[in-house]
Amino acid sequence: MAAEDIVTDCFLTLWDKRDEVEITPRLEAFVLIAVKRKCLTWLRDRQRHLKVHEKIKNRTSAFIELKIRTLEVCEPHDLYATDISDIIRRNLDMLPEASRKMFLESSIGETTHEDLAKAYGLSARQVKYELSKIRAILLTALKDYLPTLLMWLAIYWRGGVF
Repeated sequence: MAAEDIVTDCFLTLWDKRDEVEITPRLEAFVLIAVKRKCLTWLRDRQRHLKVHEKIKNRTSAFIELKIRTLEVCEPHDLYATDISDIIRRNLDMLPEASRKMFLESSIGETTHEDLAKAYGLSARQVKYELSKIRAILLTALKDYLPTLLMWLAIYWRGGVF
């Protein structure tokens, strides 16, 4: 198709310039040279076009490869783990020593409210109230991360991790 277009374009150009071009026996040579030049121009344009496409393809391929490598090394539960740990640690550090210990024993050590009440000389109701205040503080501090935490828990809960 390109060859036909080139030849047609040459003849149209010749027709448009028929008043300027003198028809001589060398007209055939003139047309062949015109076709040759148009072919060379088309081929060079095509070559440039293909080089640009190749560059785009290579860059796109490299970009996709980068995305693949990034996703392969990314663990969803690690995305915010450091931030969440820092927030929890900072908020727990601001608590009075006894409250912090009570919360940690309740959360990590699985100590009951009654055991904590005996250990700290409080009623079980006071322990429950103190722990609920600490949880509220942590929930407020982690409000931006709660949707992510809930999604993470739902995924891992169903997966049998918990």
